Amino acid sequence: CLMKLRDKHGKIPAELTEKLLAAPGEETDWQALFRTDQALEYMEASLKDLNSEQQQCVTLFYLEKKSYQEISDNTGYSMMQVKSHIQNGKRNLKIMIEKKLKMKSS
Repeated sequence: CLMKLRDKHGKIPAELTEKLLAAPGEETDWQALFRTDQALEYMEASLKDLNSEQQQCVTLFYLEKKSYQEISDNTGYSMMQVKSHIQNGKRNLKIMIEKKLKMKSS
């Protein structure tokens, strides 16, 4: 499904799978579900539900392939703020998507 998102937007690097979804050890259930078209829709919707700082930093980093320094220069956030917004945004995306998948399966 990430390949479809990449095709749709033309900007998502392959590293998104590794950085957002990769976990040491075995693949978790939510990772397997993440490959479905429905999960792709959840990902796009959840990105829009992030707070503005997280949404901006995650979009710039993953979709536009900007470095932390470029994001800092473009937004005025410090490097530590950029890193924090990206990490918190990834975590919040995962939580929101898991919640949506859980609600759908109930």
